Amino acid sequence: MRSLSRICGLSALTTATRPLVYRPIRERPPGRQAPPVGVPKDTAPVTSISRATPNFHEGGRRWRDGTSRARAWPPVVSSVPTTVVRARGLMAPRSGADVAPAHPAAPPPPALGRYQRPTTGVLGHVPAWVVPYAELARIDKPTGIYLFYLPYLFGTLFAAVVSPTLLAPTALLATNGLFLVGTAVMRGAACSWNDTIDAPYDRQVARCRWRPVARGALSRRQAHVFTALQSVVGAAILLQLPPAVIGYAVPNIALLAFYPFAKRLTHYPQVVLGLTVGWGVIMGAAAMGVDPLLGLLSPASASAAAMPGAVGVAAGALYAANVAWTVIYDTIYAHQDVRDDAAAGVKSLAVRFRHRPKPLLAALALTQVAALAATGAAAGLGPAYWVASVAGCALSLALMIRRVDLARPASCAAWFRKTVWYTGGAISAGLLLEYLARSVS
Repeated sequence: MRSLSRICGLSALTTATRPLVYRPIRERPPGRQAPPVGVPKDTAPVTSISRATPNFHEGGRRWRDGTSRARAWPPVVSSVPTTVVRARGLMAPRSGADVAPAHPAAPPPPALGRYQRPTTGVLGHVPAWVVPYAELARIDKPTGIYLFYLPYLFGTLFAAVVSPTLLAPTALLATNGLFLVGTAVMRGAACSWNDTIDAPYDRQVARCRWRPVARGALSRRQAHVFTALQSVVGAAILLQLPPAVIGYAVPNIALLAFYPFAKRLTHYPQVVLGLTVGWGVIMGAAAMGVDPLLGLLSPASASAAAMPGAVGVAAGALYAANVAWTVIYDTIYAHQDVRDDAAAGVKSLAVRFRHRPKPLLAALALTQVAALAATGAAAGLGPAYWVASVAGCALSLALMIRRVDLARPASCAAWFRKTVWYTGGAISAGLLLEYLARSVS
């Protein structure tokens, strides 16, 4: 009889008298997501009212491709069960407010955990109230102290090599001792200043969110007072050096204060840091009585191949080499947080060149090696410098750039530490061997 009514076109008349069937839709299980926008119609839930909906049979009792599809993507409803009308291909919610948005809700951020006080190392042996200040000065991370200090060592050794008179080893040791202590203090002040200014950004970076100011262990006022105290101690050490060093320290301090703001203004904060850290070459040479910017040594009073003004050129080239080196290792260091920095709006070379970072590092490495070669040529340095400093630096940089995995924060941190001993050790060794050779001859 039904077949006859369909053939005769009476289907609408016979089915119109059928009672409406009310069936509640099951709630979506926890964790199930609504289908994304743009999926094919045969996989999306039907929420529109239309007799031509292709997901239903003409009889309106089943999904066209079977009930398994219907169970996989049930209509999205609110926490209160919604009764819908399903009759002859019609499927409509009782109210539009019961339908969830087409886009699935964003997952909650991962748990941040809790701060745990260090129990090992230096911080594990100091009183609890000291820990935030020690963390702010980063006394538990000495790699930064070494990297800040090495340019001063390069400058003093360079001055010892090109000085008109042979400098006593005791003078070298005493001057470098002052620079090492002063560097440790001023580096702590620089880190304290940087972390206080960067606290709003640090809270958005996974590796930095537990820094003292970012986590609220210290207020900004406490951090600024601590920074000022460290600066006073650093200035007292600076006053023990020759007056020329004090004059050269002024632009260095100004650049150091500007560094945290460079991350907001330019993609090249590593260059600002390089100009600051590399300035230690100029200050170190000035502390040993060799004014690098004047370079007024005559050929007879310096090394055999030196020409008037050549010492200034050599010192400038050595400074440029340190700038390039600082940009290299700080760019590698910044790759630990490149994703969080990009999301937080922090600018850096790591963010700017995150898609092709190694060509940039290779170009900087070539610049550093070329600058070291210019230093040796201008100052007339011997084979020990060329083998240890120039060739050794080139080899260490090539190894670092080749092997560092910039996608892995642990690899970036490891090579950041290694560059102190590989590249820094190579440059120091070449200059020290030159000084020893001059002392023997």
